[in-house]
Amino acid sequence: MKEECMNGDKNSGPKEARFRLITGTFTDMETAEMMADELKHRYGWIVYIIPEQRGTEGGLE
Repeated sequence: MKEECMNGDKNSGPKEARFRLITGTFTDMETAEMMADELKHRYGWIVYIIPEQRGTEGGLE
């Protein structure tokens, strides 16, 4: 099943569908960078580090 989803099997959803995986919140940039590096090298993922918005409308409280 994992391979089918990764290869765009007909049962994995419409071709135009896109999904985002958000994995974790870290207390400092150094730790976030270490984990991003791990995900890049272990799984070949493209990883973005985005500062968390706090106390703004639509942001996390």
